[in-house]
Amino acid sequence: MNYSVAISESIVRALETLPNMSVSLGEPLAKRTTWKVGGPADLWLEPESEEALLQALRILEQGGVPWVVLGKGSNTLASDDGFRGAVLNLERGFTRLEKGPWMGEECQIEVGAGVAIAALLRLASAENLGGLEVLTGVPGTVGGAIRMNAGTHLGDVSDCLVSLRVLRSDQQIEWVPAEEIGLRYRASTLQPDEIVLAARFRARKVEPGVVGSTIREVKERRRQTQPLQMPSGGSTFANAEEERAWKLLDQAGLRGFKEGGAWFSEMHPNFLVQAGEATAQDMKT
Repeated sequence: MNYSVAISESIVRALETLPNMSVSLGEPLAKRTTWKVGGPADLWLEPESEEALLQALRILEQGGVPWVVLGKGSNTLASDDGFRGAVLNLERGFTRLEKGPWMGEECQIEVGAGVAIAALLRLASAENLGGLEVLTGVPGTVGGAIRMNAGTHLGDVSDCLVSLRVLRSDQQIEWVPAEEIGLRYRASTLQPDEIVLAARFRARKVEPGVVGSTIREVKERRRQTQPLQMPSGGSTFANAEEERAWKLLDQAGLRGFKEGGAWFSEMHPNFLVQAGEATAQDMKT
């Protein structure tokens, strides 16, 4: 996505003077996305608190500056022209990761939106918390995973999400039950201008080593069947109701098909990959 917008020096100065805020200009999105393509974002903002985020949004909206939230960029194709506006990243300040008390055989884990799914799984493995291993291999952050109901062949976010803390369109912040955001296959009813700030996940007590063993098995299965060594966006297309996406792509003769510096992986045709020479336009084409 690309916008034509003028960002005044006064807006930049106002953002730079905010407490608990990191501001970068002209941040290359190629280094912020897993496809490793994309031009610069005019502004890259890393708020370290909810108040800093709220203040930044007020400044941006008063100045008419478009904004978007980006986590680890694992499902994002950034334009070759970059992003004319502000990109907000929550990995600096929204990093709470804490297990609550046991309630019988279950407990809840409170986790910030900027926490990587991999970090959440490390806690689950160390503390023998079952149920979260369905997310093994999801490469993004908690916030992005919730928004798109990310998952694997084992399950998805909706299987273990209890509630989430959301910054609403009117800039009010509230905890809402998972049932209220319409989680379905790789989608939710969260609006583009609503931001996930934190979440609570459900976990169950399991025998030591069980979670770690499942995670290792899933990782090995992925290593053998997916081109993990190459820049990609993971599985590119959602599955159709009647068939898995990779089979449809294979039947269409697209395994290995190339456009510029991008191609459908020979190992797994639903992975659109590159070796460092692709543009975003190659990917789109």
